[in-house]
Amino acid sequence: MLFSPPSLLPVAPAPRAGGGVARRWGAAPWMHVLGLLASCTGIGLTLATHAQAKGGPSAGQEQLLERPLPSVTETTETTALPEETQGSDTPVIRASLIPPGRPFWVEKEFSLPDGSLQVWVVSDPAPELAQCEELLEENLEQAIADYLQEFCAHPDALAYLRWVAPQKYDRDTLLRRLVPQKWNCGEPVITPGRPLLSAELYRETLQLSVGPMEQMHAQLQFDTAFQDEARHDWRQVTAFCRLLQMLLLGGGLLGGLGLVYGVLSTRVGRPASTGWAAPMVLAAGSCFLLAAGVLLARWIPWI
Repeated sequence: MLFSPPSLLPVAPAPRAGGGVARRWGAAPWMHVLGLLASCTGIGLTLATHAQAKGGPSAGQEQLLERPLPSVTETTETTALPEETQGSDTPVIRASLIPPGRPFWVEKEFSLPDGSLQVWVVSDPAPELAQCEELLEENLEQAIADYLQEFCAHPDALAYLRWVAPQKYDRDTLLRRLVPQKWNCGEPVITPGRPLLSAELYRETLQLSVGPMEQMHAQLQFDTAFQDEARHDWRQVTAFCRLLQMLLLGGGLLGGLGLVYGVLSTRVGRPASTGWAAPMVLAAGSCFLLAAGVLLARWIPWI
């Protein structure tokens, strides 16, 4: 008689009276043999699958691995430059755009020993000369504003200086004063009537892909005399702004004290049934003073 392990064979329940279960389990020992074979077959399949997954590749995979891989060759496309540009550091496009004959001060900034500063300014390319002149004047004005912003340490220095001395810091006046004048009185480069009529300018024509474009160059000279005047005028701006600030703070303090005095004077020595006219007038007056103070505070430059 075969011996079956208890972990692999089902445990037969206790037979009841009548012999039905005895005929199913005890009377048929071949069912124990089938259970043992099925258990062994399952364990064998599990071990085979685990060994195949953990071990080397299968036969089909070995055939795929034995096939030679296609060779890959790296290719790099190079574009040869013309012979005249090989070994030159200057780009070909830039060399073809800029015409020769530029003066020495183009694309340069000079700091003189006496503290003066010369700044180069260029206009944006424009198809017409009149438009190029307007662009140059705008760029010059922006360069002056940037210099005064750094000189006075305030982002709106030019606007405040125009507030104190509007004629001195007008755009045309600044351009006539700060742009150096040319030595020779030859043919004017600029259109007659413009502030840069007698200024030292350089005009060139660029050959672009969209067609020929005009471009103009100029320089600004911030000498020591202009720096002294700007420093003096900025002190006046600062003093005037501080005076307005003191007036605003003093007016707010006096207005608050007057409001408190008015409220106390309407309540002291009077019965409560006098009405609501006086408190409403005081409330309206306080709101008016508050709104006026806010507007004045926004208008005053806090320097």
